[in-house]
Amino acid sequence: MIAIGAQCRATDDEELHLATSYFARAQRTAFAGMLQVPTVNLARSFVLMAFYMLGACRRNSALMYIGIASSISMILGLHFPENYQHLPIQTREARLQTGKSIRVLDLICNTILGRPGSTPIIRDEREFLDGEICPNYATLCATYEIVSVLQSVVNKTTENEGIHIDAAEEFIQQLQRWSHDLPPHLRHQSLGSPDMLPTLETKRAIVGKIHLACIYYYGVIQVTRQFLVSQILPHIRGMVVEESIDERKADLATMCTEAALLMAQMCEYTDQANALLSNMCILKAWLFSSGLVLGFSLLRSHKQMGSTRQAFQSACRILGRFGQTSPQAKQYHCILTQFAEAIDAHERESRSNRPRSKPSRVERIVSFDIGNCSQESNMVEMQNTLPSPPHSGGSNVNIDGQSQPETFHMDDLTWHWDWTSGAGDNEILRMFLDPCLDNLLNIPGGG
Repeated sequence: MIAIGAQCRATDDEELHLATSYFARAQRTAFAGMLQVPTVNLARSFVLMAFYMLGACRRNSALMYIGIASSISMILGLHFPENYQHLPIQTREARLQTGKSIRVLDLICNTILGRPGSTPIIRDEREFLDGEICPNYATLCATYEIVSVLQSVVNKTTENEGIHIDAAEEFIQQLQRWSHDLPPHLRHQSLGSPDMLPTLETKRAIVGKIHLACIYYYGVIQVTRQFLVSQILPHIRGMVVEESIDERKADLATMCTEAALLMAQMCEYTDQANALLSNMCILKAWLFSSGLVLGFSLLRSHKQMGSTRQAFQSACRILGRFGQTSPQAKQYHCILTQFAEAIDAHERESRSNRPRSKPSRVERIVSFDIGNCSQESNMVEMQNTLPSPPHSGGSNVNIDGQSQPETFHMDDLTWHWDWTSGAGDNEILRMFLDPCLDNLLNIPGGG
């Protein structure tokens, strides 16, 4: 726990060294008797070590630790609450909470990578508990329920290389039923004043609810992303789009953008309230996926262009901040920055190919000088003194009768990403089709 805390702060090399040294001690303790007597505490230790490895961008090591924790869970029968219903209440609580935590982390990490999980589901809905274990146990239970839906989505997508629209709508209905069943206290959280740091309990509740909401948004994105691609791909390739639109597919494509938008906005609000940690190993992968969707959505005009652009910039900014402690988040930030440049290039090309409006057949009859300046030069000077519009997703001054969307202004980073050739020579498409899916939690060359 101390190692994870130091890793999440990681404001300097001293804290990183502290995190590394405490983690090494935890490893030695866990490995000392791991093959002799499997216990709940040993399973907890491997879950914590997996979480630390995710924060250190060591995905493969993290998945190995999760696999060990999952095996211990099965050996101890943590997925059968009826087997330990007669044990003391503290023991029952520890076993049930540990079993659910292992499955949640297992499925979250593997669904991000498009892989099946290995931890079995709890076979009995009865928990044999006397009330709630802790204030955040409801969040864990809600997360436990939705990861099963997310696993079904990923399995279906992997098996069939996509989801049929009927199956997609069924998954969306499952996610909606889960959302409607959430208790009110999980749907609201006070962030407090931006000038004051939240208390430990408040921050714990905020972080838990952020992850809960992000799983839901990520599930919606996984179900609907292919329909967003099918809607925007013709515009990228310069194809003539038929006027007839499949309303079902259009609705699913809109849901994809909305889910990414809500995820980025939520992270922006909580970041402004100083509620996010410096290193959030799972959130950065979700936020990167959200940024890809938002950037892709900017390639075609729609009603929420302004909000989408602002949310895309928020995702980039937050990943840039995470990049101060996480090499993987830094790389995500760089990829989205390059994506922003590609979007700008696409918009410039689209404007250059757009037919110009006809010249006006009405001429200016007279112009007036104001002092020593002509009317035209005075108007230019006035425009130059106006403040630049905020990055709210609006449009700049009209050029040739066309409103010009504002461009992105981000750090000029030098990282490069070797995109795969699955999308051909279309740079925009290569950016979005997520060839880096296998690297969402691991930097190149990492363990």
